[in-house]
Amino acid sequence: MMIRLIWPILAGLATQVVQAQGVPQFGPADWVNAVLSAHPLVRARTEESRAAEADVRTAGWQYWPTPSISTDTLRGQAASVTRLSQPLWDGGKIAAGVAQADIKRQLSFIGLRETEHDLAGKVLGYWQSHAVQEARVQVFERGMQSLQDLDALMSRRTEAGVSAQADLTLARVRLMQTRADWLQARAARTAALSQLRQLAQLDGEPTPLPQPELRLPDPDDGLAPLRDQARQHHPLVARLQWQLKQQQAEFTAFKAELWPTVSMRLEHQRGQIDGTLPEGRRLYATLQYSLGAGVSVIPRLEAAQVRVQALERQQEGVLKELDERLLQDWQDYAALRVRLPDLEAVQATARELTESSKRLFVTGRKSWLDLQNALREQLQAELAWTEAQAVSEALRYRLALNAGVVFWRPAVERP
Repeated sequence: MMIRLIWPILAGLATQVVQAQGVPQFGPADWVNAVLSAHPLVRARTEESRAAEADVRTAGWQYWPTPSISTDTLRGQAASVTRLSQPLWDGGKIAAGVAQADIKRQLSFIGLRETEHDLAGKVLGYWQSHAVQEARVQVFERGMQSLQDLDALMSRRTEAGVSAQADLTLARVRLMQTRADWLQARAARTAALSQLRQLAQLDGEPTPLPQPELRLPDPDDGLAPLRDQARQHHPLVARLQWQLKQQQAEFTAFKAELWPTVSMRLEHQRGQIDGTLPEGRRLYATLQYSLGAGVSVIPRLEAAQVRVQALERQQEGVLKELDERLLQDWQDYAALRVRLPDLEAVQATARELTESSKRLFVTGRKSWLDLQNALREQLQAELAWTEAQAVSEALRYRLALNAGVVFWRPAVERP
């Protein structure tokens, strides 16, 4: 009785499902571009890169003369001195400062790349969920259409007295079950799409942009090409390499402090205070040497050397962790590549069995339950194949991401 009451509503909804339009599919690169264009972390890293560029220019100016002016007064007398100091030799202090500033600039740029990489990983997770649920929604919609066609057939047979009312009830129960699965998949798809839109701060869909070519070593060639590419292009590996260079540059700067600084100073004095130098021009050669409080530069050298060794060990650990992620994704991708042909064959066979069951049912050689079960098996086979396709595409992009491949527009290319 309950099925008879809700059936008119269910049939109307099933008809609307067939006419419904799916959410337009945009690739991961489109969503990554949208997220990177709007995310505040990307803007912050971009500003840090600009500040680091200014620091490099500031460090380079240390090679130039330093002007200064001082004025002294005493008992109504005044003297002003204009000075110009030029370092002649400092044991490499200025060069070390320039090198450190340049390394910080490189690290700020790599920090931007790392932020983009992390956000791209989030986008891939949401996009995979959306792609899988979109595939499920489409399969359930086709399944509901097939079940509705069978319901129409059984309705005519029941009205003609050829089939029992129980067969019609079974058809409508199966349709209700499929509709419940469709509603669940549609809700999950909407949730994943909402997460993508929230991350990208969009109300609609992203604007498609020309994408860089996705160059990825063929997973069929094994894991070694992916590992090699990750060591050359992954931002995490690049950051550790530059951090190691930073510690080495700091060690060089500390060693430079063991040497004195020789400078040339030119002065021009106007006015004179009793007991001080007379006005006029003077040229000095100065020598400045300091080891810091309690010769603290020596333990600083030891600490810098230990940090270099610690970073080398950390780099080994990061490479091992990166290899583990690549291995896991590669194994999942390879397993899906092997399964896809079998899943496609199962889907085609299930479709043929459903059509055969329809013909045998009409001739009385198959029961209505056999036909319903065959259609359900076909639906499950289509679900398995479409889900595997969506996951396989997402894993392909994830392998590219973990191998350091930039499949979106980098920040340096965005206006």
